[in-house]
Amino acid sequence: MRAHLAGYLLAFVPDAVYHYRFRGDLEGIRRQAYSYNYYRALLRRRYGGAEPLLTVRPWALLFQRGFRLAQWRAKLTLRRRQPGLHARAMLARAEGQLWGQVRGALAFRVAPPRPELHRRAFAAPDSPPAVPGDMALTPPA
Repeated sequence: MRAHLAGYLLAFVPDAVYHYRFRGDLEGIRRQAYSYNYYRALLRRRYGGAEPLLTVRPWALLFQRGFRLAQWRAKLTLRRRQPGLHARAMLARAEGQLWGQVRGALAFRVAPPRPELHRRAFAAPDSPPAVPGDMALTPPA
């Protein structure tokens, strides 16, 4: 980001190699999602795009997402059989994202990100607009 802001041109290099280490346990997945979202608040504060801390709508959407996450956890817990590893990993990631957004927003005194604005930033030019209140925070494929 600093290179881009300094005026350097970023380009696609088809031969580039990107090394990524997958997390080996659920706590590692949760911790990584937490850290990404915690420090994303700092990036919004430093480089723009941050709303004041007491803006109501982002907090309401985050509360709504937390409520849905609690429902999802309860549903997985009440099942008769143990949920699969994929479902538990998705839940760990979602919990890490949620708490990272809450703690980052409070630490850096910015409102949590609005999901519809985040999705629009990553959307292709011809993609449909995001639905208000849509809680998917990952870039669309």
